[in-house]
Amino acid sequence: MASSGLTQLKYKGNTYNIGDCLMLRESNLKILVCRLLEIMQDGGIPGYEEWPSIKVQWYYHWSELDLEALGVKKEDHKFLGDNELFFSDHVETVYIDSILGKCDVNSLQEYDNLENMQDEYYFSRTKLITRENRIEPSFERWETFCICNKPMNPNLLTVGCDKWTEWFHPTCEGLKDENIPSLASFICSKCR
Repeated sequence: MASSGLTQLKYKGNTYNIGDCLMLRESNLKILVCRLLEIMQDGGIPGYEEWPSIKVQWYYHWSELDLEALGVKKEDHKFLGDNELFFSDHVETVYIDSILGKCDVNSLQEYDNLENMQDEYYFSRTKLITRENRIEPSFERWETFCICNKPMNPNLLTVGCDKWTEWFHPTCEGLKDENIPSLASFICSKCR
């Protein structure tokens, strides 16, 4: 099917543009996230051409995936964020009536710098290549920090060293999370 050339969709009082990230309803309990690739002028799903459709590229929440098969060990799952998504190469045509609204999918750094966190804010730092059942970059190549050399999870508490710009997990430095708010300053084990 040739591209319709449409760049904007107006649905239920909202405007959606090609490239927007959307939240779609799969069921009453599950929300899916995707990027809008194409607006199908004549539907797009065989047998249901009269139903308005869109072509989307899916993001997957890490909890939906077999992470061990993707090279992420079970003990490393804690370094994946609550709102972390894997951008995939999976493209599909869906009906527009599943659209719930727009969302933002940021880089990890952009997400970590957000001042007012909302439920519809997500981040992605890897791509899922579904045909090959792998992620790129691989987990071992993600940026790491702390003395544990593990990736950042913006949902975990971290503490910054006052002598340099490195951040650490409190437990890796022998501290308890509940004591962090009362610290006046912190010098890491490398600088002590």
